Amino acid sequence: MNLSYSRKINRPGYSLLNPFSTYIDAFSYVSGNPDLIPFYRNTIALRYNIGGYSANLSYSVINNFIDNDYVLDNVNHTTSFIPRNTGKWQGLTLGVYAPIRVVKWYSLNVYAEGQYSMTDKHFSSERFENDFFGNYMSLQHVFTILPTLRANIQMIWRNVPWDGIVQTNATWVMNAQIEKSFFDKRLSLTVSCDDIFSTMAYRGNINFGNINQSIKETYSGRQILLTARYSFGSQKIRGARNRSVGIEDEMGRTK
Repeated sequence: MNLSYSRKINRPGYSLLNPFSTYIDAFSYVSGNPDLIPFYRNTIALRYNIGGYSANLSYSVINNFIDNDYVLDNVNHTTSFIPRNTGKWQGLTLGVYAPIRVVKWYSLNVYAEGQYSMTDKHFSSERFENDFFGNYMSLQHVFTILPTLRANIQMIWRNVPWDGIVQTNATWVMNAQIEKSFFDKRLSLTVSCDDIFSTMAYRGNINFGNINQSIKETYSGRQILLTARYSFGSQKIRGARNRSVGIEDEMGRTK
């Protein structure tokens, strides 16, 4: 069991500070805000681990949270997206990780997270208070086909109903990977595919103030990668025996 407290700073990047406008289309554009200030995230967390299983309960507070402010120009019929320090965010999060060995050749890694968010922000000089519940789940299927051949399928589902003043839709994605080892596991070849069904998209609606808008943004996240790794040096060294490659790297993302 571990109890921790952290205070982290988040500084706005160059693109958020750059005041020049970039047009998305004839009626909408984005621009940075040089008046942005960093925000701090204070978190207290209680973590419990037993036999590979873990649970994490945390409470976080952010002041001066950075969000996109949507400003509608009724005269020119344009919408601008400008980052601003909009206000306060609080979140209570519970996450659970469980590795499940179903049979000798198949195991399942489950990570589930639920978060209750409380926001008190200002958009276009109007106050926006909103409390909501969001959740995230990752299922990772690991198949040991042969001692030197393994496959991995990961399914991720995310449902956060609000992003600032945007009421968003749930999203899901599926990734896959297969790894083959050679020469006493010194050489490994991995083929992976991200976003197999090209489902990564941002969809939402705004109905706030004088803005009534629907949004759909798709991402070119589908890609196929071929990776080759070769381990030089003695395999008897403790560091070499403990080094993880290939699928272990992918499994670590869900914890």
